[in-house]
Amino acid sequence: MVRCLAYLIRVRIAILDLIVIKFWVGVTDNNWYNFLANLKPDEVNFWQPSGTPPFRRNIELFLFKLHTPLNYITGGGYFVSYSNLPLSIAWEAFGEKNGTPSYEEFRNKIIKYRKSRGHNYSIDPEIGCSILGQPFFFPREQWIPIPKDWKPNIVRGKIYNTKNTIGANLYAEVQNKISNLAKKNSDSTLKNSKFSVSEQSTKYGAKYLTKSRLGQGAFRVLVTDAYKKNVQLRVNERYLL
Repeated sequence: MVRCLAYLIRVRIAILDLIVIKFWVGVTDNNWYNFLANLKPDEVNFWQPSGTPPFRRNIELFLFKLHTPLNYITGGGYFVSYSNLPLSIAWEAFGEKNGTPSYEEFRNKIIKYRKSRGHNYSIDPEIGCSILGQPFFFPREQWIPIPKDWKPNIVRGKIYNTKNTIGANLYAEVQNKISNLAKKNSDSTLKNSKFSVSEQSTKYGAKYLTKSRLGQGAFRVLVTDAYKKNVQLRVNERYLL
């Protein structure tokens, strides 16, 4: 009886883990955010000047937290994939969805960031690209104060999940804001962006977006990544032979 009860408890924990939503709150360049909030694109490239991934665990949602003193969560997007891309390819794939109106400004910003962080100069440096689908931008009165456990020394961001109280409350508030936006906006894309913890996990994040509203830039990057992996696999097979 005790063994049976212990087994049932483990099964219940495993099921709860399956529906836990992990999401990232990323420190966001204010100018990048303002430009894209006005543009209202169907996808965005949340880039970083180096090719080191900002997080190591799979996430479903990527939220924007502006730089201090604007300590608020102001929107986000649904995480599709992460890729390291040459700067020129990132622009070809996403254009203004990189958060700048021109390639020159995009390149200048990245070169400036890389120089300030001691990276070697490159004509076409490789940058980190977190590709987000169905981005949403809250109006100023809907901005969410940062969670109470947020530390001032966080430079890139922090992982949260709905398994703990702070993460669950933050996720619920974000979901509520998205719902409010959907009521004010007749755009079906925005309405479809709302999802609930009670839904099946297969409808979340990259799997959901890949099957439904994957943007052209994201699709191109995913195809490119798949091709690179296939080429690398063939090279490895030849090497082993």
